[in-house]
Amino acid sequence: MKVLQIIDVYKHGGAEKVFDAYREFCKNESIEIESVSMYKSENEKLAFLQETNAHGIWGKLFQQICALSKFRKMIKECGIEKIVSFLDRSNILSIMASSRKIPVVATVHNPPTVQYQKLGKLKHGVFFLLRYFYNKKNVSVIAVSNQVKESLESIGVRKVKIVYNPLLAPSLTDVKIPFELSKPYFVFVGRLSYQKAPWKLIKGFAYFHHTSKKNIHLVIVGDGELRTELEKLSEDSQTQNFVHFTGFVKNPMEIIRNAYCMIFSSYYEGFPITVLESFLCDVPVIGSRVALPKEIREQLPFDDFYYDNTELTENFDAMVYGPDDCRLAEILEKAFVEKEKVKKIASAGNKWVRENCSIDNFKLYE
Repeated sequence: MKVLQIIDVYKHGGAEKVFDAYREFCKNESIEIESVSMYKSENEKLAFLQETNAHGIWGKLFQQICALSKFRKMIKECGIEKIVSFLDRSNILSIMASSRKIPVVATVHNPPTVQYQKLGKLKHGVFFLLRYFYNKKNVSVIAVSNQVKESLESIGVRKVKIVYNPLLAPSLTDVKIPFELSKPYFVFVGRLSYQKAPWKLIKGFAYFHHTSKKNIHLVIVGDGELRTELEKLSEDSQTQNFVHFTGFVKNPMEIIRNAYCMIFSSYYEGFPITVLESFLCDVPVIGSRVALPKEIREQLPFDDFYYDNTELTENFDAMVYGPDDCRLAEILEKAFVEKEKVKKIASAGNKWVRENCSIDNFKLYE
């Protein structure tokens, strides 16, 4: 069988890591595989259908028509017998291109009912499209966690199967960071975007830092459109000597391995790869409830170390602390004091990952 895998755009997120892991799996299983992204990516070796994402609804529509034509041609010329796609836009493009003749495995990495909440009433149009395409007979829908499955089912998508993200253990490498690793630090790894609500992370840490006077740092690994605002917020909150921005790090495992805790402040998640990487390194995860999928939350002693986000707007005012910021600060204080409790989270998480996140999970992509 010859497989074609496609992703929206190849950046540095969790879906990209699964994309790479699936390619590795196919090589190990002697399956022929071609890879492509919808838009030109940082990975120069990866083929793409369009240079950039167009602006405006008509430009996007024309671009999608062109991408569909190119994709169908690629499928025909390469003799593709199966398509595995990652994220909603690639999923829909793949389903349209397959014309019911080729099986499509559409992987969904975020709960749509939360991901598209900001669209207001327009979200119902998105739900209609997802329901229409995902319920086609030649389509297998893969959810990466139970909360993604429940979200899909709530908008009318049938026959959703859960396949947990496989985790390839990368080698630990030395990475230079702007302070001694011997100092204790919390760590966040991810894109600096609205989804992750990183301003809450800095404000929660700042409140904790100023009230507790604990000598612990915060390392923020990643890049994104909010970085400039976040660096200013760190200065405004007078934590610039304790909050460190490393930018993008290709292999952050050494930074994770030496951290005291991984922190999440996300509004929504499907199943963060960095959660799995933290547990693989025996590092506990704390923060927003959605950071840990339900199936992990229910099995881990996590209850005292999470909160629910109630404020959904960006707030970079260092002088105003909202209830979410204060709750996160309380959790950081509790995690720092109750060391044995957070160690139990790490231990239980490590066991869960080793039992549920094998690369053989890809055999369920049917």
